[in-house]
Amino acid sequence: MHLVLDLAQVDFLDSTGLSTLIGLWHAAEGAGGSLVLAAVPNRLERRITTTGLSLILPVHATVADAPSGRGTDGSPGGADGGGGTS
Repeated sequence: MHLVLDLAQVDFLDSTGLSTLIGLWHAAEGAGGSLVLAAVPNRLERRITTTGLSLILPVHATVADAPSGRGTDGSPGGADGGGGTS
């Protein structure tokens, strides 16, 4: 399960929201997948960075910039073989 979470329309994220992101990350990792964030508004990106979540949840400028977690042949890892997160 490789997930790209588009946060473009999210205005606020409290501790419950941050905990939910961690739970999604654990679920994705447990299923052999990944979770990355995309289109994160500046205010939220600062919160994700200051809490240290950016160390486990990569942030990408747009959904199109975020890796899908799948290579061109459908195998996990993408072109670099690195698991789809950068």
